[in-house]
This record gives sequence, structure tokens and C-alpha cells, in this order.
Amino acid sequence: MSNYFEIKDLKVSFKTSEGVKNVLDIDKLNLYKGETLGIVGESGAGKSVLAMSILRILPSPPAFIESGKIIFKDQDLLLLKEKEMQKIRGKEISMIFQDPMSTLNPVFTVGQQIMNVVRHNRHFNKEDAEKEALRMIKLVKLPDVKNTLHKYPHELSGGQRQRIIIAIALSCGAELLIADEPTRNVDVTIQAGILKLIDELRKELRISVLFIANNVNLVFIVSDKVAVLYRGKIIEVGTSQELGVEPIHPYTRRLLDIVPPTERKIKNLIKVNLKEEIEVDGSACSYFCKCEKRIEICKKNSPILTKVSNTHWVNCHRVTVREVDNESSSISH
Repeated sequence: MSNYFEIKDLKVSFKTSEGVKNVLDIDKLNLYKGETLGIVGESGAGKSVLAMSILRILPSPPAFIESGKIIFKDQDLLLLKEKEMQKIRGKEISMIFQDPMSTLNPVFTVGQQIMNVVRHNRHFNKEDAEKEALRMIKLVKLPDVKNTLHKYPHELSGGQRQRIIIAIALSCGAELLIADEPTRNVDVTIQAGILKLIDELRKELRISVLFIANNVNLVFIVSDKVAVLYRGKIIEVGTSQELGVEPIHPYTRRLLDIVPPTERKIKNLIKVNLKEEIEVDGSACSYFCKCEKRIEICKKNSPILTKVSNTHWVNCHRVTVREVDNESSSISH
């Protein structure tokens, strides 16, 4: 597999009434051709900002990219002019959004919407565009293809609408698919089918997938590699097996809820101290105020991603001081 997508030192901020707020600060992150990279984190962690930064569709203002590189197939997307990016969006990198009803136009049939995208981007005539629309509907495994072609979005179920969104996203031959919580607004019983479809399409079309979700279980099901995002920072990244079996960062461990019940007693959990959070210097670790394993250096310096193995990296000082599992090194309260 070739490393054809990479993010380096990406910093994204927003201008607010209270000043400039940094929302994304990623040292490095890469995606190999043909793999699925999962991005998991709580709401507000910066997952959607990351996706929109890649496609350069962030609203500006208030958002702006301070620095960094987003390299796709040996070219930095941040250096491209808008006309050049228009050739990338849809044709090479495409995105599945969370809410299909806000993405699909209610006054056009789903067939018309697929055809419009195909005719605009691939310059097909009407007849060829309709054939391609039928092929795409069949590709996403919707029944009664010809009848579905003439249906309006409101006539389809949530799961069916999401499959149409996937069809549109892939209709122009994109090789990198960004799935931003694609099962968030569908019933739990439908989620498995959508996830299976994305994985099958990845293999069949030989595409790569950036899968974004706040549901850690879903991310681990579909991803070859997982990156954990917290307050705009990648705090741990590794294979699904590495993070699923032996996560290192305290936040990852809490996210996976693997800590034994005896260690999860309320008296042993650190509660957020708002006063302390205000007083912590900007150079401190972003997880400092919530970390039950913090040490003195965490308050003074923000850690960087540290290599644990060839595929496992952790943003934690405890890795460098070899105290990952040493409870006694935590700051007492």
C-alpha cells in the first residue's frame, strides 16, 4: 500500500467574539491507498472541521487555516487554486454527509440528482447519464432500480436515502471517500447494512475511506486503522487491533471503557476543575484537567505524538517517561 494521503502540522482556527480559537491542531496523520482510517472523538472534537478542511469547504470567515499541509497524491491541497480544487472535489475526493435530507433536493427525483452530477462532472449526454444513474443505484444495492430512479427523496426510507447519497458521492469516480457519520441519522437496525455496503464498495472499487464517527464501536468495526481526536488533537493512532486490545492514552482507555469497574469508582475519578482549567497554561496537555494519570510535565508542556511501534503512536508524556501503567506517578489531589 502506498501512503498517498497525509496531513502535516495542520492548524485550523475560528475568529470569534472572544478572539481567535484554535479548533484543530494535527501534527501528522496518513491514510494508505485502499485502507479505511477511522476518526473517532466526542462531539466538538473537530471531526467535521477536519473533513471540511480536506475539501476546503470551511466557511471563511470565521474559519481560517493558519498553517500546515494536506497532501493528496503528491500535491498539497492547501496550495491549489479554487478552480483546481473544483477538479478534485467529487471527481477524486468525495464526501458523504450526516443528513441525507439536507443534502438531497426534495423537488428532484433521486435519478435526476445523480444524472445532474454525472452530466456536470463527466460531461455525459442525457441517455448515458441515465444509464450511469441506474448503474450507481444498482451498485449501492437498492431494490427495483428503475422504479427507485424516479422516486423523490421523501418516498425513500432513511437508509435508502443514505445509499443514494453514497451513489452520488461515488458517481464521478472518486477514489477517496470521506464518510462523516454516515449512519448517525438512521435506525440502529439499518447501520450494519450501510457499514457493510461502504466496506464492500471500498474493496470492489478499490477506494480509500476516511470514516468519521463519535460511536467508537462503529469505527472499530469498519476501520483498518483508528485515530482518536480530542479537542482538535490526535492523541492516539494505531491499528484497530492495537487500540482495541491495548490502548495507551488515558482518554482512549476511558473512551473504550476498558478500565476495570474497581478502578472506575467515583472517588477515584478526576472531576473537571474549572478554576484549574482556566489557570492551566496554554502549553499544557489538552487533556490535563480531566486526566487521572497526569504528571507534573503535563502541566508544563504539551506532548507530541510518540512512536510506540511501527503502526502505533501516542500523544502522551507518560509514554516517554515509561510510566503508562504506574498509578503512583499521578498528581495527587
